[in-house]
Formats: sequence, C-alpha cells, structure tokens
Amino acid sequence: MTPPAPLAPMGVGRVKTLADAVETFVERPELFIKVDYYGMHIEDDGIIKEIEGEMKLDDLKFPSVCRYTRAGTHDYLRTYDGVREVKTGKSWGQALDEAKRIDQGADVYEAVEYTISLTKEVTKVGGKKEVTPPVIGQRLGHTTSRTGYDPIMKFARDMFKKHGAGATVKVRLEHVQRQKGQNKWGVISATEIE
Repeated sequence: MTPPAPLAPMGVGRVKTLADAVETFVERPELFIKVDYYGMHIEDDGIIKEIEGEMKLDDLKFPSVCRYTRAGTHDYLRTYDGVREVKTGKSWGQALDEAKRIDQGADVYEAVEYTISLTKEVTKVGGKKEVTPPVIGQRLGHTTSRTGYDPIMKFARDMFKKHGAGATVKVRLEHVQRQKGQNKWGVISATEIE
C-alpha cells in the first residue's frame, strides 16, 4: 500500500515534531484482499462474497502500475508521482525501460489503492487453512487491477461528489465475476451503505 507522504523540508535546525508526524500519518492495512473469479480472499484462504466497513476517501491513492512477467511470475512497479518508482527509487522512465527489456508486453495502467475498516464480521466459505478471520475494526487493503479500476473509481467519484474528499463512508464490497472468451477473473464493486 501507500507509504506515508513525505514532509516538505523542515528547514535548517527544525526537527520533525509529533504534530508533523500525526499530520502525515496514514494507518496501513493489516491484511490484504485478493480477488479472482471465485471470490475475494484474505490470506489466500476461503471465499468471501461481501465485506462491509468504513472507507476514508482521503486515504485513497491513485498509482500508475506497470505489470510485467519475469521468469514466469508477474511483477509490479508503481509510482505515485510519475517521477520515482516506489520499490527501487529509480526514475519512473528508467524502471519502465528495464521492465520492457525483460518483458516487451509490460503494461502500464492506473489503479486505486484503498483501505476499509471492518464494521461487520466477514463470513468465508470453504478454505483449507486454519486462518483466523479478520475482526471488526481491522483494516483491509486492496489495489485494483486494470479491470478493477472502473468500479472503484466510479464509486470514489460518486462519494466525492456526494460527501466531499474528507468524508468517511460506509461501504459494502462485493465480488463480481468477469469472463471474456476463456479468460475468467473477478473484480470488486463498492456500494454505499446508507
């Protein structure tokens, strides 16, 4: 997920204070939601069809993501400012050039990163692991795929227009199956709970 926003330079002799740290603090997710054709998953166990919680609109981030394949495995690069790649610290242009040398099919797309604080217990179906389900109050995170961008971005746009950027909204995340030819995948949709 998103690293904390860097502070502007403090100035010579100025030390970062608690107020500075609190102002830039963003709670990070404790667990991450993955999605596939069958449902949403937490800790790769069981299938979840629905999650309810609260989403702070100010916490949404909008990275550009590059997906490429290295040795048969997908790898991802991301930038929040179009200048620096997050993991490597390299310039975004340099990081993209390197990804394209490894995989000519490297693909850049826009994504939404968001967190949701659970307000209702999660019910999972199936699963083989003894994984403790997330509890009310825990923060779950998700980064959209290329095809998962539109449903979440439309929700964010509508909530921004209705409530403003600083709002916290009650939200229900639901799994949506998608298929095109033989390709099957899933995305997450969001609706406001009123």
